[in-house]
Amino acid sequence: MPRLDGALYVNLTGTGGGLVELRVDGASGALFELVVVDELPTVRRDLPVALPEDSGQAAEVDRDIWEWKVTPDYREVAKRTLDRSAELGISHHAGLTTVWLGAAEPARLLRAAAVRVGVAASGELVCVSTPTPEVVDPGFNRL
Repeated sequence: MPRLDGALYVNLTGTGGGLVELRVDGASGALFELVVVDELPTVRRDLPVALPEDSGQAAEVDRDIWEWKVTPDYREVAKRTLDRSAELGISHHAGLTTVWLGAAEPARLLRAAAVRVGVAASGELVCVSTPTPEVVDPGFNRL
């Protein structure tokens, strides 16, 4: 598990609403967490059925999108958080919940355990899909 003190963040604000935070390992660029901060608009999109799939491969974000300070001895990130906008959405289909991170279509899937990350032909992250979790009533409203 990456260390949170070395994490890089991307806050994606949806052009049609919603907010998603991506947490990226600062050393490798591996995407290790996606947090839906504000409710996403529901969209009618499904993962294509016959996409090539690479199992056991983590999605990586290009670390060069962050600004870096260069010193004579090392390189360090100047600012850990980026603010960007994208066409965000969420869909539910065939037992999967998919968070869409843009309008591009996935060309292949990276799979780690039950999570699939869709990647466009250009290499950009398109979506993150996981089995829809069971909704459990926590009982907070019961007396």
